[in-house]
Amino acid sequence: MSVRRLVERAAAVICVSAVTLLAIRAWDSQRGPELEPWHTYAPHEPSRSALATLDWDGYVAAEADSRSLPIRFAPPAAADSRGVSS
Repeated sequence: MSVRRLVERAAAVICVSAVTLLAIRAWDSQRGPELEPWHTYAPHEPSRSALATLDWDGYVAAEADSRSLPIRFAPPAAADSRGVSS
């Protein structure tokens, strides 16, 4: 067996292994519990045009204000009494 053929097979095995591991990880990530509120935290952000006009002090003030405003969360998934999403 030539060195080239050995390298090609090794590369193929590595690629197939990487794709398989990625697919397993993607599948496994979907099996976990539903997201909790702290996973979906979405603070108020200044608009793009507002950010363009802010200096550092304005940015820090906007960040401080975003922590004092009501927190917006992603809508919860519908779940039955066992916590299983429909």
